[in-house]
Amino acid sequence: MIINLKIKEDRVIGYRTFPIDLNIEYVEVDEIPLDILSGRYTYKNHKLIDMDELKSETNQQQSPNLYDKKSALEAFEKYKNDVLYGIILEDEETHVKILNWYKDIIKNEEIDNTPPKEILKYLEEK
Repeated sequence: MIINLKIKEDRVIGYRTFPIDLNIEYVEVDEIPLDILSGRYTYKNHKLIDMDELKSETNQQQSPNLYDKKSALEAFEKYKNDVLYGIILEDEETHVKILNWYKDIIKNEEIDNTPPKEILKYLEEK
């Protein structure tokens, strides 16, 4: 179903189902939420977006995961053991990337960047 939206300050404050004008703001929905006029909805790419969900996604993207040095070193050891035993096959480019990351965390007290995805897997196992 397509509905036209009335927007004020990026929030839905009204809507109509007929007549539809595709030249103004509209969204495609399966059904109209009962609280659509509560001020917690906006739209993007013709989809209705809950502002609370949008804020939580934005906060997750903006706050990088900070890992302590001990956990990072433990994850590295697990990864290294898997490579040594042949459980994981590591190419030269990945080896250099992991080794540079490892040298960086040895020098610093805190891990201020996101670990490589190969190590991240071991950090998230806990």
